[in-house]
Amino acid sequence: MGGIGKTTIAEVVFGRLSSQFEACCFSANVSESEAKHGLNDLRNQILCELLQKENLRMATSYIISNSERERLRRTKALIVLDGVSAFRQIQFLVGDDNMFGPGSRILVTTRNKRIFGNLVNDDKIYGVKELDVDEALELFYLRANISFPGDYTTFAKQVVDYARGNPLALTILGSVFSHCRSKEDWESELDKVKKFPNQDIQNVLRLSYDGLEENEEDIFLDIACYYKGEDIDYANRMLHASGFCANAGIRLLIDMSLISVDELFRLKMHDLIQEMGHKIVRDQGVKNPGKRSRLWNANDVCYVLQNNRGTGAIECLVMSMDHISDLDIKPSAFKQMHNLRLLKLHFERDWDPMSCVNKVHLPRGLECLPQALRIMQWDGYPLNSLPSKFCAEKLVELRMWNSRLQRLWNKGLKINLGSLKHIDLSFSEHLADVSALIESPNLERIDLEGCTSLVQLPSFQDLAKLTLLNLSRCSNLKILPEMPGNLESLSLPFTAIEELPSSIWCLDKLHGLVLAGCQELKNLPSSTCRLNSLRLLNLEGCLSLECLPVELPSGLTDLDLSDCESLGCLPVELPSGLEILKLTNCKSLGSLPKLPWLLNELKADGCMSLERIAPLQGWDQYVNRFEQHIFEQNIFKEFWTERFEQHVFINCLKLDQSARSNIMADAQLRVMRIARLDAPREIRIVCPGNKIPKWLRDRSEGCSINIKLPPHWHCEGFMGYALCIVVAFNNYTPPDIRSSVFSCETHHKTNNCQEVSRQALHISLPDILNSDHVFVWYFRPEYVVLESAINREDWVKASEASFDFMLYQYTYQKPPTLPEKNPFDLSTVRVKRCGVSLLYAQDLENLFGGIDEDVVMEPKQVVEKEDIIIKTKRRRDQFELGGSGTAIFKEEDDGELPPRSSKRKINIF
Repeated sequence: MGGIGKTTIAEVVFGRLSSQFEACCFSANVSESEAKHGLNDLRNQILCELLQKENLRMATSYIISNSERERLRRTKALIVLDGVSAFRQIQFLVGDDNMFGPGSRILVTTRNKRIFGNLVNDDKIYGVKELDVDEALELFYLRANISFPGDYTTFAKQVVDYARGNPLALTILGSVFSHCRSKEDWESELDKVKKFPNQDIQNVLRLSYDGLEENEEDIFLDIACYYKGEDIDYANRMLHASGFCANAGIRLLIDMSLISVDELFRLKMHDLIQEMGHKIVRDQGVKNPGKRSRLWNANDVCYVLQNNRGTGAIECLVMSMDHISDLDIKPSAFKQMHNLRLLKLHFERDWDPMSCVNKVHLPRGLECLPQALRIMQWDGYPLNSLPSKFCAEKLVELRMWNSRLQRLWNKGLKINLGSLKHIDLSFSEHLADVSALIESPNLERIDLEGCTSLVQLPSFQDLAKLTLLNLSRCSNLKILPEMPGNLESLSLPFTAIEELPSSIWCLDKLHGLVLAGCQELKNLPSSTCRLNSLRLLNLEGCLSLECLPVELPSGLTDLDLSDCESLGCLPVELPSGLEILKLTNCKSLGSLPKLPWLLNELKADGCMSLERIAPLQGWDQYVNRFEQHIFEQNIFKEFWTERFEQHVFINCLKLDQSARSNIMADAQLRVMRIARLDAPREIRIVCPGNKIPKWLRDRSEGCSINIKLPPHWHCEGFMGYALCIVVAFNNYTPPDIRSSVFSCETHHKTNNCQEVSRQALHISLPDILNSDHVFVWYFRPEYVVLESAINREDWVKASEASFDFMLYQYTYQKPPTLPEKNPFDLSTVRVKRCGVSLLYAQDLENLFGGIDEDVVMEPKQVVEKEDIIIKTKRRRDQFELGGSGTAIFKEEDDGELPPRSSKRKINIF
């Protein structure tokens, strides 16, 4: 980026280091010098300085003698080449690596790091950053000759905000504002700067733009006008649809620092650079917007459309209809815009399409649309079809949300839609005929959500490139045609479909199938195992569904069966890679099969008939793969930061004791695994019950517990705390809009003070609760991870700790009001018991590796059998093992463990 300070930094570095070298040369404005005098002259000047010769002014290159070449090879030289635009300039001016002596350094400043190719490692390239706010203010005050800002601080901050940390802009603007003597002067100058960008700043910034080729120029202007802040994939798709080489162009603009991509993969562009792009377009027609290539300002668009001032110069016309008044335009409004490739009349609040009522009206119809049109979006389009004279053979994207379309074209018209890839007619309630889509052999995505007048569809089998079909909320659609073989995502929620065509079960590329709310769907085929790529299957609210296929797709990771009230059972074996299983309000479900060990989320609240839950599937597999799974999650932790784990069985009151023991045994495994992650996620385990699991070492009645911390409790391997409470609900009915929070406040007592930390468990509660439930979660204080944590030394010196559990519910009002936090009514919700356990890495080794029984008895010499799962290499025949290699002991058996003399290896949960 121009003016960011590359040359200034190079000058400072050169000045500080030059005394350490035998010969030095600073060559400024290399590209500009080449344009004026050629590289030969510049090379001669560099050699002159390095060899300490007379100034060599000649058109041809100075020929170095052998003795001079040897002299340079022995010379430790410092050379700065400023303003380089091509690698050939570097090669010509300073030659190869052997031209100068050991320890020599060549510094290059450039606006385009691409010139280095693969010849320079990234760690050798320094990207100059913008000044932060404090640095920018300091520079601005210096250049504006302001010693005591006083009343001008607010104005200065506005100038700094406008410059966005660009030193050149701050320097120039400081000089401009140095002449202001009153608030009125500041206000006037600031208004002028925003309306009429400073030409000196623009001249420097434009140097980068002037070096672009046509493809990159167009992409740059499109981003400046339309795609700044947009997702890079969306912008790339739109630019590609416009006919540009989008990938190559975006990469070049990034390398030239004209744009960047943030951590959320959105395109960023400095405000001054965007302003430069806007000015380039405005200069195409200063007084006449109709002569500009791109229109984005609502006033300019309204002027052109209302007054029929469109011309062939206009390539893109984009307007948000959120803040304009109703606008009537003539049938010929687009007739002269024969180069228009992008037409977008949209609403910014597209999250609420039903409120997007069209404001651009066509009272006398629409005569035509430009043949060059590639992307068209018109939310609320007011006519029942597209113009018959519209030749749409170049159209790539068509989006018309909440339109009044009944059909795309009048019947009988043969339309060439060979370029069309994406079409989105969502919430077009009058749309009844989409037969024209079969003329689009390159269609990849069809979105017809909320098209409630659709009763039937044409056959899509010949659309070989179709990968996504969304028919959500097409409430009158009962019959689905056969599907093409390349389909990857099929959404049919809240349709009237009773049966799916056989072709769906042969779609080996399908990875998402959504059938939520299909209340008439009664059954699925006996086997869906041919869906080799299926990852998501959503059957939420399929009230008539009584059973699932015997065998589910092996690759399934997300299965949603919420509110399938008639579903009586699950397959005997679930896919081993299943990560999410939602069974909320499956009121007829009586048992769960063995659950895969990778299952992160299990929602089974409201399963009123659920009695039995099989033990964890594949105990040996869990042990063998545990460390590898932790390693993978730590390596790829950036992809897990928003994830959480939960196994929730709220209001599953028929669960037998064996099932509850299995849930709590699994809870310990999960807590220990979460504790081992570098960036632990939230975890919550909930089931009916009134006892704290005995693997939590410290337990207490009531809502608080005090514990004595052993010496060196904060030794290496400390991973945090497992927390548990038993909550009694007495006819609890939550408010309509709520979020429940169970908060744990931790006090570590030291000689000096108390250090306080808090950890909350956020959970949604059902409409009515009238029984005790056990809640388990995990807490890692900041000081466990961060050596720099505040008061860390006081934390680790603590000898006592107390844990106070408090219950709150948040009631959310309309924005921007903050949620209201209120404690629960203790007559309906209270903490009966609580428990805490300090977690150590050694616990994990004991858990999986087996430890000597003598060691296990600390701190309790007797461990009740409910708490342990025994895994031995010997004497397995003494126990009645399940298929997973586990033995589970029920609470009623209070006997002690076998004598310690047996020296068995046991694993303690």
